[in-house]
Amino acid sequence: MDKKHLIIMFAKAPQPGRVKTRLQPDFTPEQSAGLYGAFLLDLSERILSGSQGHAGWLSLAGEREHPVVAQIAQMGVEIVAQTGQSLGDRMADAIDAGLAAGYATVTLIGSDAPTLPTSLFEDAWRLLETHDVVFGPSFDGGFTLIGARRSLPTLRSPELPWSSELTLVATLQALTQDSFLSALTGFWYDVDEAKDVEFLARHLLGALETAEHGSLAPRTAAWLIEQGYGVSGKP
Repeated sequence: MDKKHLIIMFAKAPQPGRVKTRLQPDFTPEQSAGLYGAFLLDLSERILSGSQGHAGWLSLAGEREHPVVAQIAQMGVEIVAQTGQSLGDRMADAIDAGLAAGYATVTLIGSDAPTLPTSLFEDAWRLLETHDVVFGPSFDGGFTLIGARRSLPTLRSPELPWSSELTLVATLQALTQDSFLSALTGFWYDVDEAKDVEFLARHLLGALETAEHGSLAPRTAAWLIEQGYGVSGKP
Protein backbone atom coordinates (compact mmCIF):
# COMPACT_ATOMS: atom_id res chain seq x y z
CA MET A 1 0.00 0.00 0.00
CA ASP A 2 1.54 3.28 -1.14
CA LYS A 3 -1.10 5.71 0.12
CA LYS A 4 -0.99 7.19 3.60
CA HIS A 5 -4.49 8.61 3.92
CA LEU A 6 -7.89 6.96 3.56
CA ILE A 7 -11.22 8.77 3.08
CA ILE A 8 -14.40 6.81 3.77
CA MET A 9 -17.79 8.13 2.69
CA PHE A 10 -20.90 6.89 4.53
CA ALA A 11 -23.85 6.42 2.20
CA LYS A 12 -27.05 4.58 1.36
CA ALA A 13 -28.17 3.33 -2.02
CA PRO A 14 -30.28 6.17 -3.50
CA GLN A 15 -33.68 4.50 -3.34
CA PRO A 16 -36.82 6.69 -3.38
CA GLY A 17 -38.40 7.03 0.04
CA ARG A 18 -35.25 5.93 1.85
CA VAL A 19 -32.89 8.86 1.29
CA LYS A 20 -33.13 12.64 1.72
CA THR A 21 -36.60 12.34 3.23
CA ARG A 22 -36.26 15.76 4.87
CA LEU A 23 -36.54 17.29 1.39
CA GLN A 24 -40.15 16.17 1.19
CA PRO A 25 -42.82 17.37 0.54
CA ASP A 26 -40.98 20.10 -1.39
CA PHE A 27 -39.54 17.34 -3.58
CA THR A 28 -40.94 13.93 -4.49
CA PRO A 29 -39.19 10.77 -3.25
CA GLU A 30 -37.93 10.22 -6.79
CA GLN A 31 -36.52 13.75 -7.04
CA SER A 32 -34.87 13.40 -3.63
CA ALA A 33 -33.27 10.09 -4.62
CA GLY A 34 -32.11 11.61 -7.91
CA LEU A 35 -30.40 14.49 -6.13
CA TYR A 36 -28.80 12.15 -3.61
CA GLY A 37 -27.53 9.88 -6.38
CA ALA A 38 -25.91 12.91 -8.01
CA PHE A 39 -24.24 13.76 -4.69
CA LEU A 40 -22.84 10.23 -4.42
CA LEU A 41 -21.44 10.16 -7.94
CA ASP A 42 -19.91 13.63 -7.75
CA LEU A 43 -18.28 13.06 -4.36
CA SER A 44 -17.04 9.60 -5.32
CA GLU A 45 -15.44 10.81 -8.52
CA ARG A 46 -13.86 13.92 -7.01
CA ILE A 47 -12.86 12.67 -3.57
CA LEU A 48 -12.90 8.86 -3.38
CA SER A 49 -11.46 7.85 -6.74
CA GLY A 50 -7.89 8.44 -5.57
CA SER A 51 -7.04 11.17 -8.05
CA GLN A 52 -5.71 13.32 -5.17
CA GLY A 53 -3.20 10.67 -4.05
CA HIS A 54 -5.22 9.09 -1.25
CA ALA A 55 -7.38 5.96 -1.02
CA GLY A 56 -11.19 6.02 -0.95
CA TRP A 57 -13.85 3.64 0.31
CA LEU A 58 -17.63 3.86 0.08
CA SER A 59 -19.16 2.57 3.32
CA LEU A 60 -22.59 1.45 2.21
CA ALA A 61 -25.74 0.75 4.19
CA GLY A 62 -28.25 -1.34 2.28
CA GLU A 63 -28.45 -2.57 -1.29
CA ARG A 64 -25.19 -3.00 -3.22
CA GLU A 65 -26.90 -3.88 -6.50
CA HIS A 66 -28.00 -0.33 -7.27
CA PRO A 67 -26.90 1.22 -10.60
CA VAL A 68 -25.37 4.24 -8.85
CA VAL A 69 -23.33 1.97 -6.58
CA ALA A 70 -22.18 0.02 -9.63
CA GLN A 71 -21.03 3.26 -11.29
CA ILE A 72 -19.04 4.17 -8.18
CA ALA A 73 -17.38 0.75 -8.14
CA GLN A 74 -16.38 1.30 -11.79
CA MET A 75 -14.53 4.43 -10.66
CA GLY A 76 -12.19 2.17 -8.70
CA VAL A 77 -13.73 2.97 -5.32
CA GLU A 78 -13.79 0.06 -2.87
CA ILE A 79 -17.32 -0.68 -1.60
CA VAL A 80 -17.47 -1.88 2.01
CA ALA A 81 -20.43 -2.70 4.21
CA GLN A 82 -21.23 -0.60 7.26
CA THR A 83 -21.07 -2.44 10.58
CA GLY A 84 -22.37 -1.49 14.02
CA GLN A 85 -25.77 -0.57 15.42
CA SER A 86 -25.54 3.13 16.24
CA LEU A 87 -23.98 5.86 14.11
CA GLY A 88 -21.19 6.15 16.67
CA ASP A 89 -20.49 2.42 16.43
CA ARG A 90 -20.41 2.58 12.64
CA MET A 91 -17.97 5.49 12.65
CA ALA A 92 -15.71 3.85 15.22
CA ASP A 93 -15.79 0.57 13.27
CA ALA A 94 -14.90 2.34 10.02
CA ILE A 95 -11.96 4.14 11.61
CA ASP A 96 -10.73 0.87 13.12
CA ALA A 97 -11.03 -0.91 9.77
CA GLY A 98 -9.05 1.76 7.97
CA LEU A 99 -6.30 1.82 10.56
CA ALA A 100 -6.16 -1.99 10.55
CA ALA A 101 -5.69 -1.85 6.77
CA GLY A 102 -2.48 0.10 7.37
CA TYR A 103 -3.49 3.70 6.71
CA ALA A 104 -1.95 6.37 8.91
CA THR A 105 -5.12 8.44 9.01
CA VAL A 106 -8.78 7.71 8.34
CA THR A 107 -11.21 10.51 7.48
CA LEU A 108 -14.95 9.93 7.43
CA ILE A 109 -17.40 12.05 5.48
CA GLY A 110 -21.13 11.92 4.93
CA SER A 111 -22.80 12.19 1.55
CA ASP A 112 -24.74 15.43 2.04
CA ALA A 113 -22.06 17.99 1.12
CA PRO A 114 -21.44 17.71 -2.65
CA THR A 115 -19.29 20.87 -2.75
CA LEU A 116 -17.02 19.86 0.15
CA PRO A 117 -13.59 21.35 -0.67
CA THR A 118 -10.59 19.05 -0.96
CA SER A 119 -8.59 21.72 0.87
CA LEU A 120 -10.37 20.69 4.09
CA PHE A 121 -8.81 17.24 3.83
CA GLU A 122 -5.36 18.74 3.39
CA ASP A 123 -5.99 20.87 6.48
CA ALA A 124 -7.19 17.80 8.39
CA TRP A 125 -4.14 15.73 7.48
CA ARG A 126 -1.84 18.55 8.52
CA LEU A 127 -3.63 18.88 11.87
CA LEU A 128 -3.50 15.12 12.42
CA GLU A 129 0.28 15.33 12.52
CA THR A 130 -0.09 16.85 16.00
CA HIS A 131 -3.65 15.90 17.06
CA ASP A 132 -5.54 12.65 17.59
CA VAL A 133 -8.77 13.71 15.88
CA VAL A 134 -9.96 16.56 13.69
CA PHE A 135 -13.45 17.75 12.76
CA GLY A 136 -14.79 19.81 9.89
CA PRO A 137 -17.63 21.76 11.56
CA SER A 138 -20.91 22.24 9.73
CA PHE A 139 -23.24 25.20 10.17
CA ASP A 140 -26.00 23.00 11.63
CA GLY A 141 -23.99 22.04 14.71
CA GLY A 142 -22.63 18.76 13.39
CA PHE A 143 -19.60 18.07 11.25
CA THR A 144 -18.88 17.35 7.59
CA LEU A 145 -15.78 15.28 8.31
CA ILE A 146 -13.99 13.55 11.15
CA GLY A 147 -10.39 12.42 10.79
CA ALA A 148 -8.40 10.25 13.17
CA ARG A 149 -4.98 8.71 13.53
CA ARG A 150 -6.01 6.31 16.33
CA SER A 151 -9.09 4.41 17.42
CA LEU A 152 -11.90 6.51 18.90
CA PRO A 153 -13.94 4.33 21.29
CA THR A 154 -15.52 7.51 22.67
CA LEU A 155 -17.73 7.61 19.57
CA ARG A 156 -19.51 4.48 20.81
CA SER A 157 -20.95 6.31 23.82
CA PRO A 158 -24.77 6.06 23.84
CA GLU A 159 -24.91 9.53 25.41
CA LEU A 160 -23.66 11.38 22.32
CA PRO A 161 -26.51 13.32 20.62
CA TRP A 162 -26.19 12.43 16.94
CA SER A 163 -28.07 14.52 14.34
CA SER A 164 -28.42 17.42 16.77
CA GLU A 165 -27.25 21.02 16.89
CA LEU A 166 -25.17 19.91 19.89
CA THR A 167 -23.45 17.00 18.12
CA LEU A 168 -20.05 18.62 17.57
CA VAL A 169 -19.83 20.32 20.96
CA ALA A 170 -20.85 17.18 22.85
CA THR A 171 -18.45 15.00 20.86
CA LEU A 172 -15.54 17.37 21.46
CA GLN A 173 -16.30 17.45 25.18
CA ALA A 174 -16.46 13.66 25.39
CA LEU A 175 -13.18 13.25 23.51
CA THR A 176 -11.46 15.79 25.76
CA GLN A 177 -12.66 13.91 28.83
CA ASP A 178 -11.12 10.75 27.35
CA SER A 179 -7.79 12.56 26.81
CA PHE A 180 -7.98 12.85 23.02
CA LEU A 181 -6.46 16.00 21.50
CA SER A 182 -8.87 17.50 18.96
CA ALA A 183 -8.69 20.23 16.31
CA LEU A 184 -11.03 21.90 13.83
CA THR A 185 -10.81 22.74 10.13
CA GLY A 186 -12.95 25.43 8.53
CA PHE A 187 -16.76 25.29 8.39
CA TRP A 188 -18.80 23.92 5.48
CA TYR A 189 -22.45 23.19 4.80
CA ASP A 190 -24.66 20.12 4.38
CA VAL A 191 -27.74 19.85 2.18
CA ASP A 192 -30.58 18.41 4.26
CA GLU A 193 -33.68 20.54 3.68
CA ALA A 194 -35.31 22.38 0.78
CA LYS A 195 -33.78 25.70 1.85
CA ASP A 196 -30.36 24.07 1.65
CA VAL A 197 -31.04 23.08 -1.96
CA GLU A 198 -31.72 26.73 -2.76
CA PHE A 199 -28.43 27.73 -1.16
CA LEU A 200 -26.64 24.94 -3.03
CA ALA A 201 -28.04 26.23 -6.32
CA ARG A 202 -26.88 29.78 -5.65
CA HIS A 203 -23.42 28.55 -4.67
CA LEU A 204 -22.86 25.78 -7.18
CA LEU A 205 -24.45 27.27 -10.26
CA GLY A 206 -22.76 30.59 -9.56
CA ALA A 207 -19.41 28.84 -9.23
CA LEU A 208 -20.00 26.96 -12.48
CA GLU A 209 -19.83 30.24 -14.38
CA THR A 210 -16.05 30.04 -13.97
CA ALA A 211 -13.77 27.44 -15.53
CA GLU A 212 -12.02 26.93 -12.19
CA HIS A 213 -15.10 25.37 -10.58
CA GLY A 214 -16.69 23.89 -13.66
CA SER A 215 -16.17 20.27 -12.56
CA LEU A 216 -16.93 20.69 -8.86
CA ALA A 217 -20.19 18.71 -8.90
CA PRO A 218 -21.39 18.36 -12.50
CA ARG A 219 -24.16 15.82 -11.90
CA THR A 220 -25.58 17.82 -9.03
CA ALA A 221 -25.48 20.96 -11.16
CA ALA A 222 -27.25 19.15 -13.99
CA TRP A 223 -29.99 17.98 -11.59
CA LEU A 224 -30.51 21.53 -10.33
CA ILE A 225 -30.74 22.90 -13.85
CA GLU A 226 -33.21 20.16 -14.80
CA GLN A 227 -35.40 21.26 -11.89
CA GLY A 228 -35.33 24.84 -13.15
CA TYR A 229 -32.84 26.32 -10.69
CA GLY A 230 -30.58 29.17 -11.70
CA VAL A 231 -27.81 31.17 -10.10
CA SER A 232 -30.32 33.05 -7.96
CA GLY A 233 -31.54 29.86 -6.30
CA LYS A 234 -35.25 29.13 -6.70
CA PRO A 235 -36.65 28.12 -10.09
